[in-house]
Amino acid sequence: MSHSKGQWSVGKAGSVVTTEPVIIQSRESGHNDVEYYGGYLIAESIFTIGDANLIAAAPEMLEALEEVLKYHNDEIHDINLWQKVELAIKKARGENK
Repeated sequence: MSHSKGQWSVGKAGSVVTTEPVIIQSRESGHNDVEYYGGYLIAESIFTIGDANLIAAAPEMLEALEEVLKYHNDEIHDINLWQKVELAIKKARGENK
């Protein structure tokens, strides 16, 4: 999977989601406003704080769903729930296009 690593969180501006400024980027990387945003920019112009919180939680939710399929495969007896989990993982990975 190829998403930005690090802890995602709602940035200082409230309408952005950022990741921790862990890796030093060059000025040409587009990440020149790390201090302003509170981290490297993941998403901007987010309409509500609820949307920002949901986006910030996405990496942890994906990891949790992947663990559910990996470790609790035999315990999911509801086919609709199983399909929802699989579709959500595919959507997060960009595999549902």
